[in-house]
Amino acid sequence: MPSERKRKILIIGAGLAGQMAAVVAARAGASVTITSVLEPMREYSCEFLNSFNVSSGRSEKFLESFFSKALETSCGLADSKMLRSMCEASRSMAVWLEDIGVRFDRDSNGLVKECADIRCGFSTIRSGEFTSRRISLALFGELLKLSSCGSVFMMNGWEFLSPVIGDAGRCCGAVFINKKSMEIRAIEADATIMSFGGYSSIYSPTLRSSFLDGSALVSSMRGGARAVNPEFMSFAECHHDDHNEDSTPAAYFSLGGLEVDHFHKCSVVGMYAAGEAACAYHGASLLSGNEILSEVYGGFVAGSSAAAGEEDVGHATPPSLLESAVAAEEKLNAKIASHEGSENAYVIARELSELLSSAGRLVGEAEHSADSSLKIAELKARFNSAPLGDKIEWCNQNLLFMRRLEKKFDMAKMLVAACKLRRESRGVSGKPDLSEGSGEVASRSVAIIASGEVEVSNTV
Repeated sequence: MPSERKRKILIIGAGLAGQMAAVVAARAGASVTITSVLEPMREYSCEFLNSFNVSSGRSEKFLESFFSKALETSCGLADSKMLRSMCEASRSMAVWLEDIGVRFDRDSNGLVKECADIRCGFSTIRSGEFTSRRISLALFGELLKLSSCGSVFMMNGWEFLSPVIGDAGRCCGAVFINKKSMEIRAIEADATIMSFGGYSSIYSPTLRSSFLDGSALVSSMRGGARAVNPEFMSFAECHHDDHNEDSTPAAYFSLGGLEVDHFHKCSVVGMYAAGEAACAYHGASLLSGNEILSEVYGGFVAGSSAAAGEEDVGHATPPSLLESAVAAEEKLNAKIASHEGSENAYVIARELSELLSSAGRLVGEAEHSADSSLKIAELKARFNSAPLGDKIEWCNQNLLFMRRLEKKFDMAKMLVAACKLRRESRGVSGKPDLSEGSGEVASRSVAIIASGEVEVSNTV
């Protein structure tokens, strides 16, 4: 009797959310492929964060206080149902992590050391100096075990280019390019989880990896996915040196992302999102210590949902669909290689970041970005006159950079349009207090890319 075919799960990004989703999906019996631009242990997911929030107890009083504080911090823009579920599952997530080898700090009695704020209903627990790294190490160990028994296949050094979308608008996998060989390959999947991180490095300065520039988010949107609240960004004070009291707000954590439902499904059938790639738990601002929790919990939900998904496992993706997706990316490579002119793509990228760093940090004044769209269009025109220069067929980093830059223009348009609609970026340091009862507080920005154009609207 033939064995039942396993669901094929493709996970894009091997940070905390991606690794968590891979472990959960593989344990549920799925066949998992997880891709990563870097080695998983070099992803630096959550950038050495050290705080993991859990409810101070399992009683309704603590859970309600934790939820209320997180919702208040989000300015009421987090998905309340999803946020409540995360708060309720926080202690269970900590236990789950300890079961795979994450040892949280203990007190003299051997109990987990909790820095509690009883009034707010939550406690902060830690594992050494860098909790996020300890969690990543434990998850990676689980991935290696699952990989050795054939449940997980890891593809390191492959950069996400675009989702593969079928005739019915269903996500059937994704297309990648190998950073060394420059091979372009399409991978078929029953469910694809987007856990490629956020877009904080589109700003300057930033505390995050240069790969988190929004290009992956734009690729997903070009495949039909909707984004929510792209203008929300958390900024941290960045001191230039120990003797300089001056500081510059540096982009730190993306609060917007792909629109997901309570099962972390995107607006495209067969596509899921988790971690910074998804917009769900933080709203306009985040509660410190909820970053790691949201990554871990989001990955857990996405992995579970994708493994048990309602999509038809028996469908067959036509080989021609995968071939045409690869051909489209090869055509874009050829187009970039044909650029002629005297412009410099790296200079254009720097100017774009500087533009967004001023236009994307609005606090109450839409006029600050009145001409930003025109400047972005001007930079895009200059990009078309920026020659590739290096046309080698092996490890062509210039080509990869220009591919990402081409998508960053759409990301920039989306950010500026969303900031104009809301008249500010709520995640900015030193933001003013919210006005009570303002309808604007409860609204959200919804962005799509239709017919190659970015469209942003406000909904309540």
